[in-house]
Amino acid sequence: MKVDTATFKPGGVVRVTISCHISLEDLTGLLPGTQTLTASSVSPVDPFRSTP
Repeated sequence: MKVDTATFKPGGVVRVTISCHISLEDLTGLLPGTQTLTASSVSPVDPFRSTP
């Protein structure tokens, strides 16, 4: 998992990326090998948030 808080300030954004390795044999019972699934999300920081 990667969390990017470089612009964590009022009006900025936070980015998160996660990767997961899965065994295809565990899923199907037939296919050998693995698959990597990756997803990411971006969430805005409230522009009216007070700074610490």
